[in-house]
Amino acid sequence: GFSLHAATRLEATDRRRLQRLCRYVIRPPIANGRLRFVDEQTLVFSLKTAWTDVTCQLLLSPQELLEKLAALVPPPRLNLVRYHGVLAPACPDRAQIVPGPSALTQTEGCEHGAAGGRRAHRVS
Repeated sequence: GFSLHAATRLEATDRRRLQRLCRYVIRPPIANGRLRFVDEQTLVFSLKTAWTDVTCQLLLSPQELLEKLAALVPPPRLNLVRYHGVLAPACPDRAQIVPGPSALTQTEGCEHGAAGGRRAHRVS
C-alpha cells in the first residue's frame, strides 16, 4: 500500500525530493525479487515474514495472484480514513474542536460553475 498526504508539496527546484516521491508513487505492488515463475501456470510468492503456521511461500496461478491483488483495491469514493473520538462525524463535541468553514469560502462559492457549490459525481 501507500500513504501519500494530499498536502505533500515540493519546491520546484528540489529534484532530490521529487525523484524520491516519484520512485515511491510508481513502485510496483509486489517486489520483483519475491515473485518467480515455476512454470507457465505456477508462481511462487515469497512472504516477507513467515506466517504463524511457518508458511513462507505461496504457490499461486497467475489468475489467483490477480484475484488477490484486485481484492486489495478499494471501491471508488470509499473514504479510507476513519475518525474516532472528538473527530468522529457524529461526536457532539466536534464543533468545539474542528473549525467551521472560513468566511472566504462562504462568500466566493464554486469556481468551476457547479450549482450550489456542490461537486458532480459520476455514477458508474
